[in-house]
Amino acid sequence: MTNNLNILIPDGDSTWALNVVNCLSLHKHLKLFVLSDTKQTAVKYSRFVRSYERYPSPCSVDNRIVKINSQIEKHQIDIVLPIGEPEIGLLTEYKSKILHAKVVLLPELEMFKTGINKYTLFEFSKTHGLSVPSSCFIESKD
Repeated sequence: MTNNLNILIPDGDSTWALNVVNCLSLHKHLKLFVLSDTKQTAVKYSRFVRSYERYPSPCSVDNRIVKINSQIEKHQIDIVLPIGEPEIGLLTEYKSKILHAKVVLLPELEMFKTGINKYTLFEFSKTHGLSVPSSCFIESKD
């Protein structure tokens, strides 16, 4: 028998949030909770979401962390699952401030920054002998 897991998706306004919720809903032992910057999103109306709440407005980084931590306590969250790049970056940088819940495996901040920048990822790949396509980089419009 599988134990129930409470999962918090802290970026319910992400383009992929509804797809992620639908995929996770196939596992009946998962309870899904969502935070969002947006009042109305498709995921808000998903029958698979137990709770949908908004971040306070305006929402500073500190307010986001406080809201995430309050949801962890309120819903006894086991796993925090960021979906989009902005939230992954935020939680990568501030993962030490997240309460006892497990944040999915996140890279070190510098590796994350390398991975999201096409040029630095290209340079990293070349330096480490990874195959890269032929590329040319435009330095200006002129």
